[in-house]
Amino acid sequence: MYILGVIAPMSVFQYSLSTAFNISTASYDSISFDVSSQETNTTAGITFSTDGTRLFLLGSGTRTIYQYSTATPATITYDPDLQWSGGTAPTSPAIGETDVLTFNTTDGGTTYQAVQAINGAK
Repeated sequence: MYILGVIAPMSVFQYSLSTAFNISTASYDSISFDVSSQETNTTAGITFSTDGTRLFLLGSGTRTIYQYSTATPATITYDPDLQWSGGTAPTSPAIGETDVLTFNTTDGGTTYQAVQAINGAK
């Protein structure tokens, strides 16, 4: 899990979750990356490339997108209770591939179903 800290110095912090999607199990990995020289506006955001090899800082104050290389691709971990239409959770997309994942619930938010479309297909 990655969090963008907005208190000086503005940094991206890395946490591990011992249970996927459960932030109460988060532990700080003692890994951070200071981005305050690129952006100081507290409404900035971060996102990752689909293959996990690049982090993007979305600078709202500078109206700029900054790109950083990551050491290794991110691994996607899904909640074990998630029901997949094909029966098996997909792996991370291959480099250069874009997968669209759609999550739906029909019972008010306690049971989720997911569908994968390869290469951005809808």
